[in-house]
Amino acid sequence: MANRSIGPPTFYWGNPAENDEFARIHCRTTALRRREFGFRKKDIAEWLIHELDQRTTGGTIAYLTGGIKIIWKESIPGKLGVADVVSGTIQLSEELIDDEQKLCITVCHGFSHLLAYYYSGRTDHGELFFCWAQFCTDKMRPLDMGPVQIKAPRQDSYEFIWQCEKEDCGQEYGRHTKSIDPRWDKCHRCLGALLQTNPIARTLRWQMDTPGTIH
Repeated sequence: MANRSIGPPTFYWGNPAENDEFARIHCRTTALRRREFGFRKKDIAEWLIHELDQRTTGGTIAYLTGGIKIIWKESIPGKLGVADVVSGTIQLSEELIDDEQKLCITVCHGFSHLLAYYYSGRTDHGELFFCWAQFCTDKMRPLDMGPVQIKAPRQDSYEFIWQCEKEDCGQEYGRHTKSIDPRWDKCHRCLGALLQTNPIARTLRWQMDTPGTIH
């Protein structure tokens, strides 16, 4: 029998009965792993946010916010998590965060927003956020956490996405239908104009395809 490759259950060997049994074992193992993570996720999140604050600021963010709060929500439309920098709160989606990797990525991204806000006064994903995200990555390197994602973690399941045009905001809105009209709807955060980014709006696509236009 040929060697079995490690990874998702895509099978190229053996008889169908053997493959079906392997698939059942894989599904049971995945379910048990997610169930175990469900029991531990709150403790992991609290430990992680404490480590981030201690390793990067010596506990300053917790002092400034009166304690960084982790709130688990049943679902957050289209995203794994959201950071409220004013209250020092990081909201996490119970529906979408089902393993440690997603949890670490989301918490680290949210904490980088807290650093960017309290030390640089910024809430966007601009150059300063990139610097703070890299700072977190360097400080957490001994724990082998990997780099902090610059792009906000999200569930890429929305067919239509709009984004605020203001550089210091950049808030995204996802919908399953084309229910947002930029002529009337504004950004809820800063009241800025919205631009459709997925699929690319016709006017923006025309600019991209026309020589001499600004991309």
